[in-house]
Amino acid sequence: MPTEYTAMIQTGPTFEEFVLFCARDFMPGNQPVPERFEVDPYHGKALEDNRAKLVELETMSVEDRVAGCAAYNAKVEAHRIEGLTRMNTLRERYTEMRGKIKDWSIPSERHIRLREFMLEQIDASIAHDCDHTNFDTPAKPLLPIEWLERQKIDVLNNIEYHNKKSVAEIQTTTERNQWIDQLRASLQPKKGS
Repeated sequence: MPTEYTAMIQTGPTFEEFVLFCARDFMPGNQPVPERFEVDPYHGKALEDNRAKLVELETMSVEDRVAGCAAYNAKVEAHRIEGLTRMNTLRERYTEMRGKIKDWSIPSERHIRLREFMLEQIDASIAHDCDHTNFDTPAKPLLPIEWLERQKIDVLNNIEYHNKKSVAEIQTTTERNQWIDQLRASLQPKKGS
């Protein structure tokens, strides 16, 4: 019985066609062998963007620092309020369902464990999903200098990350292209043959 790869031999492919068809198994996404792979620009672009962001942060005016910090502090507080609102809404829904479960007239004694199980699930979810501990107290607002330092640290971490990924992407692409070049060269007729 032919395999996915050997089935094409029934139609009489050339050796080169068969090799290139089988080589698909070694390509990302089982795609046909391309002429060349291109470096994915994502990490290189992110690296450039973060380097530009670092320059922007380092040359930022005092007014822009104050405004950036104020926007950040407002965003943090808005996130806290949204979290509290989401938790309170969820607690209300859990509590309402818990009340319905408690009021439910179970059809038989054999259903007691089902009711207990449902209550356990609700109680566990309330304990996990509705814990206000991290949301009750507003975060201490950052000072502009603290905000700027955090921004720089984040950007420097991004630069390091994207630099490593960009180097790895270039190396992987180079190795893939070398593999393809070697494969295609091996399929060329030998000189003197």
